[in-house]
Amino acid sequence: MWRLGGDSIENLNHELILINCKMNTKYDSEIKLLLENRELRWFPWVGENYDSARILLIGDSNYEDGGNVDAKDYWTREFIRGEGFYKELQVDNKHNSKLLRSVEKTFLSVTYKTADRRKFLWSSVTYLNLSQKAVKVQNGKYERPTVEDFEKGWDSILKLFLIMKPNSVVKLGVSGEGNFVNKIRSNKDWEFKGEPSKVKNNILGIYERSWTIKHIITGYEVTIVFINHPSGSRGYKTEAWRTFIFSVFTEFAQMFK
Repeated sequence: MWRLGGDSIENLNHELILINCKMNTKYDSEIKLLLENRELRWFPWVGENYDSARILLIGDSNYEDGGNVDAKDYWTREFIRGEGFYKELQVDNKHNSKLLRSVEKTFLSVTYKTADRRKFLWSSVTYLNLSQKAVKVQNGKYERPTVEDFEKGWDSILKLFLIMKPNSVVKLGVSGEGNFVNKIRSNKDWEFKGEPSKVKNNILGIYERSWTIKHIITGYEVTIVFINHPSGSRGYKTEAWRTFIFSVFTEFAQMFK
């Protein structure tokens, strides 16, 4: 098993993840090249059934709170495995990932206390963060990724699109939205299908952002929606965002019924 950084313990943990979670590893050799070129810092989580669903979820950033996150190539995979795929939820809700629980409720409509139904969701998606640099947490205060972090992140994710060919992309948080629009407008390899805009839905009380981009050389197209961050930092209306997401990606209604 090849490694780019970290130690043998993380390598062993990753082997266990592959065995226990039956992850989709068919893209790993190409993703490895992005890590070697310092374009991606961490391997994304790729669920076993990704090829059937082709859903990509993009968060904002990993956080460094003493766990040496930047040195762990498989950190994202370990996080989703431990906090999403296998975690049995605590009754007091003190030791649960607010982000993942909110994502699960958005897609599955309710919060499942046991892991089985949530495994179905995480088995169907790929997950990674936009910023390829962990931001620090000090005294309970979270730093934010910089404009440069988001700019570099979109460069890397556009390359990942061509490797993994997702059909449906959900950006968890509107941070990096302007960087994305500017990146596509100035990019010779990608173009928007239609002018990007955000539309206020007065009924749902949200701003809808749904844009399709096309890779000019290959003709590959993908639709991306931006939603408020599910952690609730800007206010998060679960049912409203579920309605919006499912109106764009209509196949989700059957998939996650």
